[in-house]
Amino acid sequence: MLVESYTATIFTQLMRKQKYPAPVRKGGLAATNLNRVIEKIDDDLTADLSLLQLAELAGLSVPHFCRAFRQTLGCPPYAFIIRRRIERAKDFLRHSSRPVTDIALSCGFSSSSHFSNAFRRETGTTPLAYRGTWPGNASQ
Repeated sequence: MLVESYTATIFTQLMRKQKYPAPVRKGGLAATNLNRVIEKIDDDLTADLSLLQLAELAGLSVPHFCRAFRQTLGCPPYAFIIRRRIERAKDFLRHSSRPVTDIALSCGFSSSSHFSNAFRRETGTTPLAYRGTWPGNASQ
């Protein structure tokens, strides 16, 4: 009887899920606009991209672009750019022995301290500690 009760409960829950389909998400950036914006960010990661430049690329006003970007990717444009810069820096830290300051500047950070703070906030560790976790990399 217990198994039959569990089976009936599971069956009921499955039927409820089918009765109410997931809501269709409206809004956000169109895929082509999103790809253009991300490509621009990746190409000019060291440049200071303004919201106006990115919004014009998407063909939207700045406030509308910010809302659509956040709705599509779940974070504001500035946070996305910082994450992209940190991902590039992680790559450099794993595969090169360049000084952290050089990596920071080549990834678009204004200083090594800005880079270290952003890196620590994002990853929970310092750039040198991150580099040390990869085999074959000596800390500098």
